[in-house]
Amino acid sequence: ISVTDDYSEYKDVEQVKRVNVNNRPFSSQLKIIKLDAESGKKVTLNGASFKIKDSKGNYVVQKVGGKKYDTFTTNSKNVVTVKDSEEGTVTLLLQLDAGDYSIEEVETPKG
Repeated sequence: ISVTDDYSEYKDVEQVKRVNVNNRPFSSQLKIIKLDAESGKKVTLNGASFKIKDSKGNYVVQKVGGKKYDTFTTNSKNVVTVKDSEEGTVTLLLQLDAGDYSIEEVETPKG
């Protein structure tokens, strides 16, 4: 039995098959990889600032203490909202619900 998207295929219809499909919503961390448009190589994200917008046009916010932040800035010290590697990838610490998001780079790294 194979199940992909909304399609399933039964190869052996002579036997009774039981299929459990988990359709529960989930959350996950977001990993961002920045690539150079010309070379396709990873570009460092140290000093980059970006915002994340959901499919409804709302900015993703992270609450730290009593403040809410909608701009995420990377650095080489792995501070507060992001884990940064110098290889052009960053992983957000907050969990995002499954869905469509767009990323706006609002400040580019120096250099």
